[in-house]
Amino acid sequence: MFADDLEHSGKNIATFAMEININDGEPSSDWKLISSIEKSRKDEYYTYDISPNADSTLMVFTSSLADKTDESIKVILFNQKLEVKSSTVINLAYAKKAYKNKGILVGADEGIFVFGQVFEDIPYKKSRSKFVFKKTTIEKYDFTGKKLLEIPTDVEDKRLVNAHLAYDNKENLIVAGFYSDDVKAKEINGLFVTRYNANTGAVLMQTEQKLDNALIGKFTEDDDADIEDKKKYSGKIDEDDEGLSPSYGIKQIIIGDDNSIVLLAEKFFFQVYRSASLNKSNLAGGSGVEYTRFYIRDILTVKLGQDGAIKFIHVLPKNQIEACPGSLDGFNAFPLALDLSFYLSYSSFKPFVYKNKLIYIFNDHEKNASIITNNTTAKTVANFKKSECNTVILDLETGKATRNILFSNDDEPIAMISHAMISKENIFFVGYSESMMGKTKIKLGKITVK
Repeated sequence: MFADDLEHSGKNIATFAMEININDGEPSSDWKLISSIEKSRKDEYYTYDISPNADSTLMVFTSSLADKTDESIKVILFNQKLEVKSSTVINLAYAKKAYKNKGILVGADEGIFVFGQVFEDIPYKKSRSKFVFKKTTIEKYDFTGKKLLEIPTDVEDKRLVNAHLAYDNKENLIVAGFYSDDVKAKEINGLFVTRYNANTGAVLMQTEQKLDNALIGKFTEDDDADIEDKKKYSGKIDEDDEGLSPSYGIKQIIIGDDNSIVLLAEKFFFQVYRSASLNKSNLAGGSGVEYTRFYIRDILTVKLGQDGAIKFIHVLPKNQIEACPGSLDGFNAFPLALDLSFYLSYSSFKPFVYKNKLIYIFNDHEKNASIITNNTTAKTVANFKKSECNTVILDLETGKATRNILFSNDDEPIAMISHAMISKENIFFVGYSESMMGKTKIKLGKITVK
């Protein structure tokens, strides 16, 4: 279990870890310091991601502290005893606002791969200038922070919109994601898969495939959102109902035993609002305090063969809304946007593969219990105190799905599913509910797949 501690001065942020006994849920160690970072400016964003390394022998703690840009990234490796084995600081040689980090992958011996987008500052309207997309990069560093090589990622005459990194079963580097035919990336037009030699960066295989809108399908978003005073919304919400939205972000790549590829993406966007008060489990209204509202929507799953050919596409409609304190507006709102779980408590989903079945676990509106394909409108869930925890099981051979309700979050600490951890056939998660008057409630839960 990981927790943050922020000093009263607001300058030092420390992250601690504690080992939990999986049999009784009781602590089996004291809190141990994993990372400590000092902020030099109030407007700096601090984010981190925790995941296993390529062979699951170590845990990887990746953090970033940035003022709307990526200035440096810290990568810490620690073992099962929570002992730090290495700590690497990577200084990215880009000007402010000229780079967006999109993901990090740490191998057993190959080093650290940093995936990002480079932008170019060009003249715009007399004395003004603006940053426009230039290229996507994969840079490889050793564990001292030295840059070893840069791997080309160009897809001819196209812009990479979203992509993700993974290792295949032969320890080659896989890069898969979406591209747009338009440099402004107004819509997603296809997907690509590239396999690289992880040591040399040589291209071993590359495929591109058009995404026909007929494969994705279209449906009407739910307008009956369970939120107060819609008239106070400001700004334009990019719903992108026509075609495949560039708002789809790659959440994970899953490599099968036969080297097949499953690409998981989730549609999201956000807006900044002002409110008098904020409770994370529902959306309180008002004015005075700035916060960010996230719209977390459909899950897109693409199954590909080892040659990159599409086997099937599945879209699961959902419509979650969650708010968090503070403004994340600006050029680089997600410095380490491997997924949104750092910012979200109750929305998004957790994927889990078991016996050639892909299982999605997520909180949803009680009236969405029968939705398994994109021919039905999903009702909005914003008050997670009244939500239910659901599973959708997708057969990776046929693409067929089934759905079940696990439990209700009513009168219980709300399941923080996107923060769940997976161990063999078990999913461990924290239930959390904050109270304005009483004590905060925290529970540790376990789901077992049979």
